[in-house]
Amino acid sequence: MDKVKLRKVWWAATFIYVSCLYAILGVAPKLWDAVNRFTGGRGLVIIYVSGLIVIAALFWYLIIIKKERSPFRYLLFFIFLYIFFKINRLSITPAEKIHLFMYSGLSAILYNALKIDLDRYSLRLYVCGMVICLAVGFFDEVIQFFLPNRVFDWRDVIINFASSVTAFMVIRFNILRSS
Repeated sequence: MDKVKLRKVWWAATFIYVSCLYAILGVAPKLWDAVNRFTGGRGLVIIYVSGLIVIAALFWYLIIIKKERSPFRYLLFFIFLYIFFKINRLSITPAEKIHLFMYSGLSAILYNALKIDLDRYSLRLYVCGMVICLAVGFFDEVIQFFLPNRVFDWRDVIINFASSVTAFMVIRFNILRSS
């Protein structure tokens, strides 16, 4: 696929992803209740199992696909994992723990959109991505301020941003090889 089409695809994916994040804000509490009813109150378990699957997949990627042998890369991986668990502890309600996934996913999509025009090792790519994630997360909370069943919470802005920063760091220091 040529660069122009690839750019359109990744920025469209970014727009759709962010639109979906914003679109579910008004119904998110009802969705969470529905998930808990469907799973017999095990919604949080599903979040943790999903997280473990993602962590295992990344670890598998490092070992099998990248054939990573550097202990430094594994140390970084576990440091980032520790940071994710610390961010997770900032979440008060179980439904807030989904923020880690939502904004890590946004970071991955944004990375792919930005790397088309910016060098994938460039600090500029990561700073631009993190600023966009911060803006999306802040606007997410602003929208919630105006919804009758939601509230603006600075802690959520911090959780969203910290999730994005950590995801970008995992991409840079664990997924990519140093140049």
